[in-house]
Amino acid sequence: MSFDQKGNNPGDIPPAPSVLQSPLNTRPPVEKSHRSLAILIVLMLTALGLMIMPRPTIYYPDISFDTPEGIHMDVLFNGQQEKAACETTLSIINDYLTKGCRECMIRSQTCNSNPTAEMLQRFGEAPLPVVSARIMNGVITYTSPQPNNALATCQTTERQVSLMANQTKFACYAAGTARPHTSFDTQQKKASRTTFTVLLAIYGILVASLVATILITYYRNLSLSVEQLALKCHPWLEKFSLASSDILILLGTFLAISWPASNDINRWTQFDRATVLSYGVIIIITIGWFWLILEHYARRRPFWDELREIARVLTIMFMVSSASVFLVGTESSRRGHLIVWALNFVLIPLSRAFFKGLLNDIGLWQRPAIIVGTGENARDAYLAIKSERGMGYRVLGFVKVCSDVTDNRGTLTIYTETFPILDFSTSLETLHESLGACQIIIALNSLADEKNQLYVQQLLSSFHNVHIIPSIRGLPLFGTQLSHFFSHEVLFLTVRNNLSRRGFVWIKRIFDVVLATLLLILLSPLFIILSYLIRRDGGMAFYGHVRVGHKGKPFKCLKFRSMRSDADKVLKELLDNDPVSRAEWDKDFKLRNDPRITSVGHFLRKTSLDELPQLINVIKGEMSLVGPRPIVTAELERYGDYVNLYLQSLPGVTGLWQVSGRNDTGYAERVGLDAWYVQNWSLWYDIAILFKTVNVVFNRRGAY
Repeated sequence: MSFDQKGNNPGDIPPAPSVLQSPLNTRPPVEKSHRSLAILIVLMLTALGLMIMPRPTIYYPDISFDTPEGIHMDVLFNGQQEKAACETTLSIINDYLTKGCRECMIRSQTCNSNPTAEMLQRFGEAPLPVVSARIMNGVITYTSPQPNNALATCQTTERQVSLMANQTKFACYAAGTARPHTSFDTQQKKASRTTFTVLLAIYGILVASLVATILITYYRNLSLSVEQLALKCHPWLEKFSLASSDILILLGTFLAISWPASNDINRWTQFDRATVLSYGVIIIITIGWFWLILEHYARRRPFWDELREIARVLTIMFMVSSASVFLVGTESSRRGHLIVWALNFVLIPLSRAFFKGLLNDIGLWQRPAIIVGTGENARDAYLAIKSERGMGYRVLGFVKVCSDVTDNRGTLTIYTETFPILDFSTSLETLHESLGACQIIIALNSLADEKNQLYVQQLLSSFHNVHIIPSIRGLPLFGTQLSHFFSHEVLFLTVRNNLSRRGFVWIKRIFDVVLATLLLILLSPLFIILSYLIRRDGGMAFYGHVRVGHKGKPFKCLKFRSMRSDADKVLKELLDNDPVSRAEWDKDFKLRNDPRITSVGHFLRKTSLDELPQLINVIKGEMSLVGPRPIVTAELERYGDYVNLYLQSLPGVTGLWQVSGRNDTGYAERVGLDAWYVQNWSLWYDIAILFKTVNVVFNRRGAY
């Protein structure tokens, strides 16, 4: 198959149009968020604070006294101690002086915080105007009206010390005499540049660099027009922001747990360097894994898929880090080690979401996208992309290709949004010039059409990053193994029904029992309160309605009673006398304005608290925490060909229908959601649905 210089096949494709047939959907960008800019400023100030924050305090014992000979002596010791230790040192010296020199008079004893200018002078090598002596861990000054007496006293002590067998060092220097260099300034540098303070400075520099990069990019884009901004993306900013956020969390949790418990300089200077180095290697490997292997910072994924990969990587790195604790012999506590990694599991996804939202608020996260295709698959692709706001794709329009020649519309409307339909089916050059760095998303109804295959090949050879959303409705997606035959354009899909495999069934059952038991224990006070409120009208607190269970076995699905005691009678009278209500009931077996519901029942249904007793059904093995909707026997016929799929699984307290609009979804859509769940079950999806259920319940979306 031959192509011209533009990538076209002259024999199959007609000449290309020279101009766009429809303008792109370059709507004005979202208004810049002042709140996000304020957050960036706060982050910058925080970074500066970390870089210049006060260093650990050093306390210097200082005691002065007068001798019987009329000499005033001032003894100053090196620091490296806590305040309590400093005061203890002063007390010991005081006791020694009062015993050895009963006529000596103590003038003052203080703990000086950090070196003052006077202290620096006394520890330095410049001459002092008075007699001084250097001892192993301090300086003594002698002040007297008669300098010769002061020098003689110092020299006498020097001779006495020299006769001792210990290693005490003592040297006298007359007034105005230069003294040798000491290690005091080295100790000060060591105190102000500890491993911990260096890590804090690095942390501050990283935060400042991240904020500065975001702000500079933001102000550079202020001059762009709406059309220019619509086709603009910032790949390096995205990579740097997300990678930096991960580093900040990994390093920040380590610093937070390792923060010195006191202001003691020894706690700061004796920081375990082996721990720092080993954890630094862990951070580098983790970021490299995310960047180079999984491409988290370059390719955008749906939230729950990305979260699953994050959890997998962090689990492996936690095991590697735990092994290094034993192999390297670091001083990290087991509790601190566990807390650090527990925080990483929670904070890394949250920090990514935070920075994505922050960049999105100031117009730097959205990436322009074009969907190739105008059929049903293209519509579904758009709705799926729109539901994942964290991906940041901004669809500008749809592209009509060869198989869409019968589609003569100039626009495509999906709910309330209208997009232009562009005809680029014959010119890749025009596509390049018009779309720039747009993300290409191929969502054709069929990839079997020869002309569609040709066009896909042209796109793949011309654009570096292309998403393909094939139309494979009805096939299980999760857990499907993909293989291919060498040199043949044939995919080999191995489909597995996880809920038909004994091992996965037991995993799901254990997960249900453990979590349901914990929830029952935690929510027991709420059960007591709700039971009391419901029973005030004289009825029972619980209500069991017969539903279809696993393999068609009926069971009583427990709920908090939300209806009147004569609910069946009220319903019969309503349906007999109200055709509108009868039609609504026949459609979904539900009534939006149900007269049977009590005042407490309205609250229970809005908050879904009426379904809490189903936790008892879960423990009994009649239901699962997540699964298809529990239905009555009359509803089975509505499942049609999906009835066998439905009966394979335990009904769920919550499920896909719960997080996809609940009662606002149509019955056919509910059936499709239940079938999809059974075909694509995984424990990870159960966890995701449970978290999404919490959000739906709090928002009270679709509940009545």
